[in-house]
Amino acid sequence: MSRNRVRSGVIDQRARRTTRRRRRRPVSANVDADELLQALLSQFGDVCVEDAERISLDDVVDIGRSFSVEPAEALRRAAIVVESQVAFDGWRGWLVLHRLYAEAHRMSPDDVAVVHSAALSAHRFDEERVRREGRRWLSAGRERFADDVDLIVLDGMYLYDDGEIKQALSLFDDALQLAPSTAWAQLYRAHCLHDLERWPEALDAYVAVDRSAFVGAASWRVDVLREQLALCRLQCGAQDAAVDDVMWLLERYEREPHLAEAAMSQSLTDVVSLLGDAALSSRLKALEAAVFGPEA
Repeated sequence: MSRNRVRSGVIDQRARRTTRRRRRRPVSANVDADELLQALLSQFGDVCVEDAERISLDDVVDIGRSFSVEPAEALRRAAIVVESQVAFDGWRGWLVLHRLYAEAHRMSPDDVAVVHSAALSAHRFDEERVRREGRRWLSAGRERFADDVDLIVLDGMYLYDDGEIKQALSLFDDALQLAPSTAWAQLYRAHCLHDLERWPEALDAYVAVDRSAFVGAASWRVDVLREQLALCRLQCGAQDAAVDDVMWLLERYEREPHLAEAAMSQSLTDVVSLLGDAALSSRLKALEAAVFGPEA
């Protein structure tokens, strides 16, 4: 089981950017983002790709205006809502999102949030040519907004997924130099150190991650963090702490199996194997069979 990518939903990393960027846009102070989100979900939250292809850009803009939101921002948020409906439709799904993002970018070329959201949307797709499009958005954004922390982090995430772990680590370090409290950079920096088997550094890095940043659709990442923290502790000789982590995780996953389906990674299997505890191994095998089927 490999580390999972961003889960479907509306949408973890962008939730932070929407909140953080709102003050910097020409948006009325009385805009209620939750009400706008509900309006967009009501209109576009349950569409097939065929319907999504026919979305009227003018309708999206009109919905935004009813909440005093600028057209580009309304289009961006609509794309985020539609993304969860078309993310498994490959190139065709991407073209739906690209149409919304391209129009938003045309209307507001200086809005870095549009660029970030487009590149992040493409990052969610498994199809390589979609991800190449995301890299194009990201490359253009990095040239224009060189010190934007969210773009630096996303650049690192692309490199990380491509297996360029050392280069990715350098970018996460750069992001944390600019904004030390950036939780996504903290988390992925820890992942890099984990994958490089720099165990003491990885342990410190995981402990330092601001877990409160990962809520809603991103909350599964905290469970992954705990699994990898357990492996780091064991590799650093803290066996009792690692066992405590494993017990906590098993109890959590047994109580709520859908959490295991979302988060359980190879690290938990590795820790249990290294511990050599027959009872823990039996519990893990039973859990895997219940969640993933008897062939897991």
